[in-house]
Amino acid sequence: MAIRLSKRQTISIVVAAVLTVAVGLFVWSFAHPFERQETENVETAPPITTNQPTPEQPEAPTAEPDTKEVETPTLDPTSVSTVAIDSLGVTVSYVKGVPGFAYSIDQSSSGTRFAAFSSEQLVGTKCTDDAGVFATILKDPQQEDRATLTATKTVSGTVYGLSLPSATCTSDSALFDQYQTSFKDAFGLIQPL
Repeated sequence: MAIRLSKRQTISIVVAAVLTVAVGLFVWSFAHPFERQETENVETAPPITTNQPTPEQPEAPTAEPDTKEVETPTLDPTSVSTVAIDSLGVTVSYVKGVPGFAYSIDQSSSGTRFAAFSSEQLVGTKCTDDAGVFATILKDPQQEDRATLTATKTVSGTVYGLSLPSATCTSDSALFDQYQTSFKDAFGLIQPL
């Protein structure tokens, strides 16, 4: 037996169903708020100043880097050679006795400019694309670069850092150590151009 509804009854049922769904969605939206994905430009008002002093917050202690400012070493001047690094604005010293080397100028991802010193005799096969880098001198190293530093030296108000990589890639660790010692021992002689 089929129930026949009049046109008016059908419209009333449809309207009631639509209203029920609309009221249900309205109630549901309050029970389950959604996050807006809009971005708004919010201007902040300047802080209200009062005549009352504000308590000072203690500063969080900053971790001191493991590096220390090196003193100018007392080396026999005839035992030292220098290399002028124009783009860093300094003359770098090293103790004579190491074979030839080259250097390249680059910039770290944090923006620190540096000179990387390398020797073809130190290139190893243990690491991919090893260039035989044995020392790096950084100009104004950023905080994230300071973790790699062995020593620092302030020259005319500019901080320079010495970074000595580990010998994990080299094929001649004794020669690698000789290069590093040569640069480390004379690092305190770094001078402005």
